[in-house]
Amino acid sequence: MSTNVGVRARLHTICRISCTCTNTFDGISLTSIMNSFHWLLIILLLVSCDMCKSNEYPVTSKSVTAIGGTNSNEKITHDTTNLFDAHGEQKISSATEYGISQKVIIFDTTNIKNVTIINVTDECMEHCNLEADNYFNEYGLDCVAKYGSPVCFKKRCIKGCEQWIEALQNSEPCQEICVSTQLHSLDLPCTFACEMGQRRYWDHLKEMVEAKINREIPYIKMTNNTDDFTLIWDILLPDFFFTSDQFSIYIQYQYDKENISEPQTWKNVANFDCNRHFVCEILNDLIPFTVYRFRFKLKFGKNTNQILYSPPAKPFKTKAKGVPLSKPLLKQAIGLDHNHISIIWEPGIFTCGPLKGYILTLENTNSSQKQILQHDKQSFVFSHLLPATKYSIKLSMLNSEGEGSFVETFVQTKAAPLYGNSENIDLVLLAGEYSIRVKSLESLPDSKLVFESEYLITDYALYSSFGEYIVYIIDSSGNIIKVPWNDEKQSGAIPTLDKFTEFKPMKISVDWLNKMLFIAVQMSIAEWAIISTNLDGHFNNFLTRNITKPIDHIEVDPINGWLFWTNNGSLLRTNLANNYSEIIIKKNVATFSNNYQSNLIIFYNTSDHELYESTFDGEYIQKLPSILPTSMPQIQSFWYNGIHLLSTNGTHLLRKNYNANEYDISIVKELEWCWSVSPLARKGQTSFIQTQPILEKSPENLTAFVTSNIAKIVWNEPKLTEYQTEYAWRKWDYELEIMDLASNSAFNIRNIKTNYFNVQKLQPNNVYKFRVRTVLGGKMGLWSKALLTRTWPFGEYTFLAANLNGIYEINETGEHVEQVGQMENVKDFVQLNATVYYITEDNRLQCANIINPEMNCSFTASNAISLSYEWRGGKMYWVDSLRYCVKRANLDGSQQEMLPIFGAQYIEVDSYNGQIYYSTRTRLVRRFLGDTLDTDEYEYYHTSAYEDIISGFALDFIAKRLFWIVRKDDGNVQLFRISTDMFADDLQYNILENDIQMGSLSFIHEIDSLIWLPTNSNAINFAREDNLTNEMQIQLIQLIKIYCIHLKSNYIPSNDLSVVPKAVDFKSIRINQDYTNEWIIRWHPVNTSENYAIFYNIILQFNNSNYQRDVIYKTNESYIRIDKTLTIETDFNISITPFTYWSFGPTAITPLFVPSTSISPPKGMRIFILHFNDPLETNSNITAIIRWESPENVQSISKIGYKIYCWLGEKLHAAKIYNSSNEGFFETSIDGLHIGESYVFQVQSFILGYIIRVTKDSLKHQ
Repeated sequence: MSTNVGVRARLHTICRISCTCTNTFDGISLTSIMNSFHWLLIILLLVSCDMCKSNEYPVTSKSVTAIGGTNSNEKITHDTTNLFDAHGEQKISSATEYGISQKVIIFDTTNIKNVTIINVTDECMEHCNLEADNYFNEYGLDCVAKYGSPVCFKKRCIKGCEQWIEALQNSEPCQEICVSTQLHSLDLPCTFACEMGQRRYWDHLKEMVEAKINREIPYIKMTNNTDDFTLIWDILLPDFFFTSDQFSIYIQYQYDKENISEPQTWKNVANFDCNRHFVCEILNDLIPFTVYRFRFKLKFGKNTNQILYSPPAKPFKTKAKGVPLSKPLLKQAIGLDHNHISIIWEPGIFTCGPLKGYILTLENTNSSQKQILQHDKQSFVFSHLLPATKYSIKLSMLNSEGEGSFVETFVQTKAAPLYGNSENIDLVLLAGEYSIRVKSLESLPDSKLVFESEYLITDYALYSSFGEYIVYIIDSSGNIIKVPWNDEKQSGAIPTLDKFTEFKPMKISVDWLNKMLFIAVQMSIAEWAIISTNLDGHFNNFLTRNITKPIDHIEVDPINGWLFWTNNGSLLRTNLANNYSEIIIKKNVATFSNNYQSNLIIFYNTSDHELYESTFDGEYIQKLPSILPTSMPQIQSFWYNGIHLLSTNGTHLLRKNYNANEYDISIVKELEWCWSVSPLARKGQTSFIQTQPILEKSPENLTAFVTSNIAKIVWNEPKLTEYQTEYAWRKWDYELEIMDLASNSAFNIRNIKTNYFNVQKLQPNNVYKFRVRTVLGGKMGLWSKALLTRTWPFGEYTFLAANLNGIYEINETGEHVEQVGQMENVKDFVQLNATVYYITEDNRLQCANIINPEMNCSFTASNAISLSYEWRGGKMYWVDSLRYCVKRANLDGSQQEMLPIFGAQYIEVDSYNGQIYYSTRTRLVRRFLGDTLDTDEYEYYHTSAYEDIISGFALDFIAKRLFWIVRKDDGNVQLFRISTDMFADDLQYNILENDIQMGSLSFIHEIDSLIWLPTNSNAINFAREDNLTNEMQIQLIQLIKIYCIHLKSNYIPSNDLSVVPKAVDFKSIRINQDYTNEWIIRWHPVNTSENYAIFYNIILQFNNSNYQRDVIYKTNESYIRIDKTLTIETDFNISITPFTYWSFGPTAITPLFVPSTSISPPKGMRIFILHFNDPLETNSNITAIIRWESPENVQSISKIGYKIYCWLGEKLHAAKIYNSSNEGFFETSIDGLHIGESYVFQVQSFILGYIIRVTKDSLKHQ
């Protein structure tokens, strides 16, 4: 009969679960559902349940339902991380628009949910059955033979499988629902089975909804005439999702800005309000006039990989409001020369409205000037400034509502050139129609013919470099003549363009630094081009072509990397790094002169016949003050350097010195028509050297990778300005200074042609100072910032690095890379002599021998994400992501244990102190190893913002230092350091230049250095602990990407047997009765040579004929008390397993027999007083005689003793022990009583030395 009722109950319940019927029942157990008979019932009922329909969610049983239903209009408000507001024209419809009828229901919520629950529970129990034999029993039970004990792994694991859904439904942590009063601690197998069940449950649900969520795009609707908007997502999830505290909804945002060059990360909205139909209001104020993209983030369960993202909504722009929030971004602020300062910037990110312009202020101690600039300006040049003067520059953005915050910088103008009258230009090169001559302006009659041609000369260029002088000349026939400037060599044509007869050279310019020719050629009547060749005329490439107008003038600037040329009155520039050409001045440009070192072009304007100056980008153009005399209009050629001016109008030659305010004009008698003039030398000079790069800046980013005796020193070239291209000449020499600080001696290495240098034969463990500077033609540049670094201690060091192809052995310089072993897909590993324990890409933990790969290694585990070796106990520790815990096992995989550490990502074991350090995404914590009574955790760090993530940590065991890296929500990467003794004042941090690969940070004591891997790189970074700002790096070009690196160890400490406690002496285990209804079990404590803390797991096994039960205790004392709440039997077995933080010892097992407890209190207690008068004492000495009789019903096998107590108030006056010899009457005395005091006497009977019953009497002696 009872069976039929049970079947009806199950039928009714399954119908209710599958079809959400309105009728309810108390439910059934999962165990009964999962047998084959009930599976058949489920299949039948799923077919016929359509007639059971209702819009209400049922009141379901805890054993089968994840979450009970709630009102569908209930809203969920989340707080997470930072955001802002909006505008539009559309109107939101009524709330019913977003009702269930308009949404897409992702799946049959009830059927699938409950089948998922059953499947997950079935998987969980199958896991318990499969893995039961792998786990060590910490109570010493033989669980293979006694599998039914609730203390064994299987039973405790199954308990978690049965309770995971209850924990999820009640929003109760698995740790709490699995707490066992019997175990006196967390029931770890239960807890982790519960965690595993919940994770698998969310995995199933995530897989079911993933396809739909990835397709459905959220959208934004605006409210008419307001700034309010609503983010809508046409997704309908079942109600039980929203009632679980493990299901989280986030809204994320991303800026969509043209002036943000870096990849934008998604950030969480701080405050929003969503109902369960995903109609959401953003409660934060959005930044005005900013383009946002929004998306949803759904988190299923606790794990970071249980996350889904919606596609992003279309970009959405907020309304303008308020003054600019951002400051402009300064790109450059430099002194161009002695009276010009250039500033270049970009607009700030958040203008909060249409940008109206900028306010630019220049100040020094004596003057101030303010400029209001247009919104499209991004550069400005101040002119007519004082030489060698420091100026303050402030720049702010301006919109219709006002001025934003300003950015400030300081710039100093250069010192003025000191050219005086004695240094006026003397020698000049003059070009006429058919000849080129050298003329001295100091001795007017003197001139010298350089070249004369029968053809019309169309252009020329001068090459001069350290004693070599050549003039390249083009005539009207297209010939290029190379004319050496001395008497030893003959002039002659060079084979320029011999293979390209369709080219006709017309204009030429010489790159005297890179030894290149740039030639403007005519390809046809209507097509021109610019090509480059070497100095011998061998064709290189085209710079630009398809030019339809003649090129009038070209001039190369190798110092800054440009080619400037005029075409049809326009001045253009070509970037010689990428051959991109653009117009910088559109019209009225005739001829021009380049002031290379001040980044200014001086050009002759044909509209007003004046000279103008312009920056290389044409953004700054200004007329020079009255620089040309009226007597020389229509100049043909000029040269100007800010102090000296040379010019010709064809018949006259002008020379002017602006420092001396003097000029002279002379007639050019040597030539019929002078169309070009070029300076050669100042007065007193015998040779002319063309303009050379100035050494104003020092090399940057000086770094050194040092070993014990080698230093690989690398630096960057001086930084280019915004007016330079990558073609800019930087082939100077370098001088490297190396100082040994110990001996205070230095040596210099000169004539270095590269930006790196390797130094050998350094002293181990010694501090050196490095610095470098540029050298050009005997001129010295500025020293770089000094770099202090210490060499490694003496020795040769080898590293092991892992990637998806295996593990590689790398020498200390990274030059030798060789694969070891036959492993693949390695993401993390630990080396123990020749054996490597490693985690694969699919999170399997296994091992292999790197010397003899054919040797079998039996260790295997799944779901591992990080690992650490503990040498004292000889155990491997790893993080099990499926069970949400840390596990440990012997090196052969046996005796696996679970540790009460939840949510860890990375672990490091301190073997010496028996501690484990672990980090989650938000916490860095230390605790003792094992499941001991020492459950206190010491938290070193907790992230302060939601988006902050702990990327890894490292431990220096010897010096007791802890390092960790935090990736902040603003993108910064911070390296923290603190003493493990947790002195708050010791906390320090540095900003790292690049992001770090998660979990790659480690500390290598042998070289006292941190080591880590940059993100998406094949490089390895090192930093000495005493100078963490000095990052050293080696590149491993042989490897694509590295996941993990460790120092190869040739010595692994042997296991410390002292951490494994010896077994308890079973002969010392005894049970005695303590107080009434209490028992105490004692044993001899286990001692270790190092006096380690010893803990004991005790199990009492009662074998009653009706039922079997086990009672468990955990203690750090050598005894346990059994109080009256536990009814014990007359005989039972006791097992005592001692353990330390590191390991368990052998189990001692022995039977115990409980003595009889039927003894009664002593009978017939009576007291007599005796007076003794002592003539030497003022008070009488009083003695009490106590007499009593033995208790009733004393068993013959029981040996009885008595304790006699005498109390004076609450103070114990005297106590005695009376060992009986089984006589029936007893007597004893207590001396030292005083007249006028009241005393209380007690007689207690006990068996085997422990008190059982008490008889009490009192007296007051008058």
